[in-house]
Amino acid sequence: MRNQNMSGRSPFVLNTFISIAVAICTVVLWAGVSACAAEPSSANNRLHELRTVTPQPDRPFAELLTSASWMKPSELRFVVRSLGGKSYHVAGFDTHATVDAPDGAMVYLGNDFGVRTTRGEVVRQGLLWNISRDSVQLRVGDAEDIVVIAPGDIFGIGWLYDKKGNAILAASCETTCDGVNAHACCRYNGAGENLPTCLCVATKLIDGAGCDAGGRGSTECRLEQLTPF
Repeated sequence: MRNQNMSGRSPFVLNTFISIAVAICTVVLWAGVSACAAEPSSANNRLHELRTVTPQPDRPFAELLTSASWMKPSELRFVVRSLGGKSYHVAGFDTHATVDAPDGAMVYLGNDFGVRTTRGEVVRQGLLWNISRDSVQLRVGDAEDIVVIAPGDIFGIGWLYDKKGNAILAASCETTCDGVNAHACCRYNGAGENLPTCLCVATKLIDGAGCDAGGRGSTECRLEQLTPF
């Protein structure tokens, strides 16, 4: 399981998604058909073993969207903004997540682009986009800590590397809010042990929200929380 303007278009309109992915591949998510996606890689069914990757400059959106197997934080923010999301949550490399959402509510991005999730699926490495109209949840780790992903937002696990190519051994999150009706609030251990949360909190609740970053009037916040590896 951070401070750019991620507000924008609705992620629920298929034509909007296609306009973003145009010239990348033809995909019909609502019909469950992807012309450029393969079955989920074996990395989704085992603990991700790579500790380092080859450093490289920021990659173009098309590559990140359809073929990346990891990202730097700057690349992940770019993808979230480009897809109109407001928040993301990333879990670390030493854990797993169980999808507790209706079949097809989330789809993989990156090298498993367009593959739909199924309820009860266990994910150990991957990047998931909530394309449904409702918030969905994932149960993370043996303690099954709940992480809630709003419509249009993204969840990753075992996904981030730094500029030198080293695995980031932390859970992290970021959110962007309007700062008037809803205020950015990030908390350590908000979703359970070693899992921070980054949320937009209503004005009437923000003063008692116990934010470690953000708070009343904040439009953005970001947290990174070290986790055992």
